[in-house]
Amino acid sequence: MKILYIGKERRYAQAVATALRGIARKVTLTWAQSLDEGQRYLDENRDVAALVMDAQAHAGNWPQSVKDLWSLPIRPALVVVVPEGIRPTFESLGPPPDGYVTSGQMFLRDL
Repeated sequence: MKILYIGKERRYAQAVATALRGIARKVTLTWAQSLDEGQRYLDENRDVAALVMDAQAHAGNWPQSVKDLWSLPIRPALVVVVPEGIRPTFESLGPPPDGYVTSGQMFLRDL
């Protein structure tokens, strides 16, 4: 299973990898620091099972390829990481996420 984490913080990418490997053994996590880097990865890997995106680092700028992936027969899940204490609203961001987790103390558990 391929998972893509898009965010500037390597420690969150590592936390996502740790959390997912605790659930499933055959997980490959790729870290992209920028939206452009993430989009290049998505263009070459249409079989991504999930995207985990740091909303704060990207301020609502979703890569075009996320919208393109919604047309696939089996689309990847989209999970957004938001700062602790903020209840997100996603109406204006285009495609809505499947869920979100906060970047606080319970990040690993919630993920």
